[in-house]
Amino acid sequence: KYEPHKQHEYVKMTLGKSEVLVWKPDSIVDDQTLQYLDPDLGFLGMQEEIHNLEGCKTGTIVGEAQVKDLKRGHPNTRVIQSRWVCAYKGETRVRCRIVAKDFNRGSSAKSLGFSSPTPSIESVHLVLTIACKRGYRLRSLDISHAFMHSPIRGGTKIVLKLPLSVSLVSGEPGFMILDKALNSLRDASLCWLELLSDTVESVGLWNDSLEPCVYGGAIHDENGVFLGHTLAIVYVDDMLLASSTEEAEDRVAKALNKVVPTKTTGLITPSDGGSLTFIGRVITQEKGGSEIFLGVDPQYMNPTFEEYGVTKGSDFVPDIASHLERTVSDSSHQKPLSDEAYSRFRRALGRLLWLSQVRHDLKAWLSLR
Repeated sequence: KYEPHKQHEYVKMTLGKSEVLVWKPDSIVDDQTLQYLDPDLGFLGMQEEIHNLEGCKTGTIVGEAQVKDLKRGHPNTRVIQSRWVCAYKGETRVRCRIVAKDFNRGSSAKSLGFSSPTPSIESVHLVLTIACKRGYRLRSLDISHAFMHSPIRGGTKIVLKLPLSVSLVSGEPGFMILDKALNSLRDASLCWLELLSDTVESVGLWNDSLEPCVYGGAIHDENGVFLGHTLAIVYVDDMLLASSTEEAEDRVAKALNKVVPTKTTGLITPSDGGSLTFIGRVITQEKGGSEIFLGVDPQYMNPTFEEYGVTKGSDFVPDIASHLERTVSDSSHQKPLSDEAYSRFRRALGRLLWLSQVRHDLKAWLSLR
């Protein structure tokens, strides 16, 4: 419980149709690096997050007594804890997010109907192949606060217990009955996908059960005039459009921007070429060229090379078979790895598997165990 007194700085803000107090923290830590950050910048970041939640009409603020009344009327109501997740964004900004602590308590997201799909690498290859063959434009989009704009699915009651640094004006703990999804909510991604599908279907795009994150269709304007064809791949809040015309592309982007802030992050045209990054893959096309190239940043494997002391390359194919045979025949090679060595191996393997999705020549070597 936080009680207003002079020793603690706070600001009064509007959230969920009520006034709340946002308290300045004594210290703040980067969630990834665990480094201490400037509390003043963190306090500003917290206020920015409250402002964003209010702007997205995320929910309604209530007290503990009202939550108990709600649970009596709706026994299946989920009451979820939350916490601040902070990140250093430069000398002048600390980003703060209120994140739901929606843990798995014996049931998977899939079994509860919360599971949300992501596109396969084969679908990325297919869309790029069609774009290359037909001379389509490519445009990458970033969706801001996708989850916070996504309505909670009908019939679901979710209550978020806010961090103690966000209290009612009385100083009592604050709760929010969610109308929109939130970061780390297990069904947030599915809520967003449903909102996205409804939005793009209104302009002529549709998907199917085989690849639900890939959309395609004929785009028309408000008067029914045909503008062109568009394909779209969606990976959570990142989107790649492949369109036959700029008009069709703009129609889809503008429809999205009406429901959630959308920013163009890259553009490739057959005439001018260009480069963009989509879910960690670099897509390029030369000016006037007919080929589209898919790869990763040239420095992508450098951290792994540094961890294993690799300082130069080789023109020779590694003799993996001999290593495998020696491992099987010599029990001395079957000693368990240390925790540090195992973590290092997992990091290297993960990077190689990601790289193999754009380097098919590596798949044969990675398939050997």
